Amino acid sequence: MSRNGRELEGLLSDLIVWGEKVARVVAATSRVDILKDEMAEHALSRVVEVFGDLAGRIQRDFPDWCADHSPTDFSDAYRLRNKLAHGYDTIWPNLLFEIAEHDVASLVERAKVWREELVTDARP
Repeated sequence: MSRNGRELEGLLSDLIVWGEKVARVVAATSRVDILKDEMAEHALSRVVEVFGDLAGRIQRDFPDWCADHSPTDFSDAYRLRNKLAHGYDTIWPNLLFEIAEHDVASLVERAKVWREELVTDARP
């Protein structure tokens, strides 16, 4: 595997790790908890923010690869990260929960496949 391939594999692995953290926060809470519990909202916000930052790094560092692998999802994740990090827009907790539950989970599953493809392609 090339240096770039290893770097991309590492970023995808990190994306998966943080996506699984998102899934654990979602599993430990509910939509109602997110609306009522500020700590649960902050926990979810933080793990989604890091997930989005990693998506942005993949998009920035590997634009050609990303263009062939669901570029809209990487862009959306990074835009959400910016909204969470900089407070430019209000993110409703219910919407954040929905994004975490569905969109993050979907991108994590595809990232697992892509990472395996990178590893498989690198084998002699």
